[in-house]
Amino acid sequence: MTADEKISEKLRNVLIEVASTKEFLIKFMEAAPDVFAILDQGLCIVDLNSTGLQLLGAAKEAVASKNLSEIFLSCRSRTHMWMRP
Repeated sequence: MTADEKISEKLRNVLIEVASTKEFLIKFMEAAPDVFAILDQGLCIVDLNSTGLQLLGAAKEAVASKNLSEIFLSCRSRTHMWMRP
């Protein structure tokens, strides 16, 4: 096996591992009965499970990359079950 073939094999193995890890994470997030969010260092939403999307009444594309403070300010302006008088 040449050096290029060894590198290609290692890369292929890493990509398979990354794909299975991502699949596991997606299944884990969607199985959570509570809101599960992944945020970046700036507190922007990277991913949000379906429970969180239902709670916000938003599509994934609408909340992706939004800062958590934007989401909370948006929620405060609407009436939710936990905010009813």
